[in-house]
Amino acid sequence: WHFEYGLIRQAYGLDDDDYTDRFAIAGLRHGLTDWLTLQVRAEHQEAAFSMLGLGSILRISNLGAVELVASASMDNDHVTGDRFLAGWSWRGQRVSFGIRHGWTSPEYRQLGYAEPGTAPASQSQASFGLRLPARTSLSIGYYDRKSHDNQQQQLYSAGLSMPFWFQGHLGLNVLVPTGTDNGDNFYGASLTIPLGNRHNTSV
Repeated sequence: WHFEYGLIRQAYGLDDDDYTDRFAIAGLRHGLTDWLTLQVRAEHQEAAFSMLGLGSILRISNLGAVELVASASMDNDHVTGDRFLAGWSWRGQRVSFGIRHGWTSPEYRQLGYAEPGTAPASQSQASFGLRLPARTSLSIGYYDRKSHDNQQQQLYSAGLSMPFWFQGHLGLNVLVPTGTDNGDNFYGASLTIPLGNRHNTSV
């Protein structure tokens, strides 16, 4: 379980940033059996909205796990909105992959999307992972986001993780955005080197 309480920070990083409405988040996640996990999440923002979400993760033998989530929000004028999400994932010794798709109504609100119509109309993502020899792994991903004003953002990603030197670790990744709201490609590299049993340094 978890609980959070605080103040919403507006215009973060700007000279006129300020703390405004109070908010609270509460969540509970519990595995009923080794094949069924249930979760509940509630959010409230002062003078704005309340949201309640229910979800489940169901493991189907060796066929993977199915995730289902449903959420509903209500603002101070009693206008309601809803959100649904469905996903499936499978993980083997060397290969893993997953897909998720979610959609919301224009009236749906949650923290981060406090104004109606700002939450994505739909989101889809897919991922694929492959463990290679010598502690090396490859990951490939796809993300698609559509807004309620018909703007679309698509993002392709790829990452490679490999050992470096003695116990070090090198990660390389690339992000390629496309769609109507695309930007420049992003290329990144990270290097982690352990310093004894309890410490490490990263660049």
